[in-house]
Amino acid sequence: MSRQNQLIALLVGAAVVVAALLGWLTLGDKGWSTADKEAFVSNCVEKCRAAPGVTPDRYPLCDKACACALEEGQKQMSGPELGAAAEAINSNTATPLQREKMSRIQSAAMACAMPPKP
Repeated sequence: MSRQNQLIALLVGAAVVVAALLGWLTLGDKGWSTADKEAFVSNCVEKCRAAPGVTPDRYPLCDKACACALEEGQKQMSGPELGAAAEAINSNTATPLQREKMSRIQSAAMACAMPPKP
């Protein structure tokens, strides 16, 4: 994999987590409604596309990464758990389990963003 593709994957992964934290704070006790899912992906894609080094030709990577982040996020945590994890991460008080789950979400997003190996 080229150095540029590695950089893009890292940027996409970081953007997904930042966007996820912003989106999760709004979930509260509602869980994962259709509107929440749409808002999560929209916010994630917006943040990802605005990340340094993400050019228009890489926008489809953002779409894929954010869809994967949503899918993994739903597997890892409920709405209230996501909100609590986001607040804990923002206040630097996250538990090891919260950090592990967030890492899984980021890893899933990055794996989707990586170009396929030839």
